[in-house]
Amino acid sequence: SDNDIKLFILSLMINRSLYSTSQAWHVRMPRNIEALYGSCLTIPCSFDYYRYPPKRPDRVVWYQYQSMGYPLVYDNWYPNDVISIYKERTQALTSTYGKTCTLHIKTVNWNDHRQVLFPWVDPENVGRSTHAFYETTVTIEVVGMFSVQTLNTSSFLPLTISPTSSEYLEGFPSTVRCTASYTCSNNRPSLTWNYANMPVSSNTVKESGKTMWTTVSTLTFTPSAKDHGHHLTCFARFDGGQTQEKSITISVKSEYQSLFLLPEVVIKIKKKTLKEKPQIIITRCRFPFKVIFIPARSLFQSLIS
Repeated sequence: SDNDIKLFILSLMINRSLYSTSQAWHVRMPRNIEALYGSCLTIPCSFDYYRYPPKRPDRVVWYQYQSMGYPLVYDNWYPNDVISIYKERTQALTSTYGKTCTLHIKTVNWNDHRQVLFPWVDPENVGRSTHAFYETTVTIEVVGMFSVQTLNTSSFLPLTISPTSSEYLEGFPSTVRCTASYTCSNNRPSLTWNYANMPVSSNTVKESGKTMWTTVSTLTFTPSAKDHGHHLTCFARFDGGQTQEKSITISVKSEYQSLFLLPEVVIKIKKKTLKEKPQIIITRCRFPFKVIFIPARSLFQSLIS
């Protein structure tokens, strides 16, 4: 009938409107995230929209997912209303223009295990009819306990420099890497070298399958003779002011070759016989180097002995 057709069309229009409204916003964060007991946890979160913009994009509130109610995990406007297990342990890392809703949790404990959380951007102005924020959640999985013998109280591993060999050829560039490992992404360090005039690049990654982050600084080191015996040092400065350093001693080999000039007669080894013919023998020499003179027979005896 005509009424049935009209009701069907009206239903389609309502559903289309609701779908368009729900798709106007997007929240991006992991569905599950591992946290190391005793360390900290940073839950990366970002949002975007093409309709219904927030009045306060830097206003982000986090909730514990429950079938009824909205228990507060973080709210900088009402910190006293935050539930006890998260009071004074949470902080949202927001931006007026960056569209970020990242949550930082201090000192992870077993109460965090299997907690299901979700953010809400500008909850006073962006209602559930605009976007159902509670449909995008993250579940925390607490794993292990860091070893106090391995990690210090700031959750940093000692710096490492690779390769471990500290011998370099004068004038030739070599790649040297300094690695800082830590259990909280919020502790990302600044890495510097005592040879600041040489090219440096850096990169930070989360180790696959682990609750560990690494920042690597790569130095292109080109030694000169005057660097021999000096130290190559990497410095790390973490958020919060903690510092570390690691050094290796530089050993420089000369790029030159030394010439052994023999007086009048120079030996040539061929089928264990001596051939009387002037010649120059060239060999590599460890830094420092010099030109020396050796009697032919003495040199021959040392070579075949």
